[in-house]
Amino acid sequence: MKGRIAGVTGAALLAGTLGAAPAYAAENSFSDYSDQQLTWATCPAEFFPAATQELALGAGLECAAVTAPRDWNSPGDGEEITVMISRLPQTGERPERSILSNPGGPGGAGLYMPAALGTLPELSASEFIGIDVRGTGASTRLDCTDEFITGVSGLPSPRDRSAQTLAQVEDVMRSAGESCAQDEFTPFVTTEQTVHDFDLIRAVLDRETVDYYGVSGGTWLGAQYATYFPERVGRFVLDSALDVTASMQDAFGLQPMGLQRRFETDFAAYAAQYSWLFHLGSSPEEVVGTYDQLHENLNARPVTVPGVGPVNGWLLDSVIVNSVYQSSQFESVAWTMLMLRAAHAAAVVGDTVGLEDFAAQAGDQMRPAIDAFQASQNSTFLAIKCNDTPWDQGSEFWNAQGEALGPQYPLFGWHATWEPCGYWDRPDVTLPVPDGDGLPPILVTQSLTDGPTAYEGGLATAKALPGAFVTVEGGDHALYGTNECVTALTSTFLATGELPVEGTVCPATPTPAPLGLG
Repeated sequence: MKGRIAGVTGAALLAGTLGAAPAYAAENSFSDYSDQQLTWATCPAEFFPAATQELALGAGLECAAVTAPRDWNSPGDGEEITVMISRLPQTGERPERSILSNPGGPGGAGLYMPAALGTLPELSASEFIGIDVRGTGASTRLDCTDEFITGVSGLPSPRDRSAQTLAQVEDVMRSAGESCAQDEFTPFVTTEQTVHDFDLIRAVLDRETVDYYGVSGGTWLGAQYATYFPERVGRFVLDSALDVTASMQDAFGLQPMGLQRRFETDFAAYAAQYSWLFHLGSSPEEVVGTYDQLHENLNARPVTVPGVGPVNGWLLDSVIVNSVYQSSQFESVAWTMLMLRAAHAAAVVGDTVGLEDFAAQAGDQMRPAIDAFQASQNSTFLAIKCNDTPWDQGSEFWNAQGEALGPQYPLFGWHATWEPCGYWDRPDVTLPVPDGDGLPPILVTQSLTDGPTAYEGGLATAKALPGAFVTVEGGDHALYGTNECVTALTSTFLATGELPVEGTVCPATPTPAPLGLG
């Protein structure tokens, strides 16, 4: 929605405890903001999405509001925002260190993170700080993509390269880019602004230096913070890293390759191993062939899934893309493909009873993945991605990108044409290129067949920064807390500063057998 900064979710519940935002003079400086006092109160349930609410509330997380200028380049203009932070309840002496964190996206809401990772016993000497970055969650929010989500949901398959479809895609992407870029808050939802928010959080926590854990898109933020404020860097961990030395366009440009490799190398092998159960093929090649045929069939005749709607080939792609982050999700993907395949076959022969049954089962598998797909298109994600670095503009370039990447990486390559950043009026932002100058050692961990953040990007990041690079066999994404080897190495580094031996290779987390067979 144009011209609006959405309010802070649940602010009224905390207002009496946290107090009103302080008023600052026109000549505001960093010290004016860093002098504010934090008052912690139990986080209300509405600060968390359904997926993390039970975890966060069970841990009894405390929240506090930090007031920051809307524009750090003009902090005295009178416009201010709220950034919400969280921690585990504290009793007794305060921990010696603070670990700021970010769940990625970019733009992901991170208030829940202390409940997920801060409870690890190795981190008892640190306070793990969750943060909803500007633009998202319980912080001052940006809301500008409703029309975009509606427009995308009505598009044909990205493999449809007819002139009519390409014109429709251009219209949706241009409308999304132009409407979101025109929101009055959008120019200030950038990594440049966010790193200053993080340094303010460091100051109000009364720390000279801070530690950091960032995953996925959060590695971009961590590398930028370290580059802006090298003297503030303690122990930094970048988990499943983007190529932080590249532009956003080039960093995200690795995704079609990474996702295709993850699908073909890891998922297809899993489905083939249990071909007697899923009936998707007895070899990885046969599984990929089954996917290709199912994609084509669904495009020709979508299957209506209860609670989801018509499912065509590109929606199948989206479900797969959002379900290969962790191998623990492979079983769900395989069942979804099996049920959609059966539902389509039932529709072809007119078996409406079988169609309803199979479609209902597919819906049970698909709904969480579809929710995750829609959430990934949020306003903050688009604003940071499109604002931070320049993008090639116009349909000619992005149509050509789809044509080039689609045949090589059909799972996600055709989607390259669907790029709102290609129709985006950026603010005047120039980010530095992280080169490691003046930085202490940093730990980077990366899986060989990671889909959303390809190994090549993490390797480029590790080469640019001092420290250690840990390679993980397999392709899981977000390794801390899920991979036993990486969790031990990361915890040791955050707790003691001791780096792993350079070149350390960790085994992959075993993929669970279907049906709990073991």
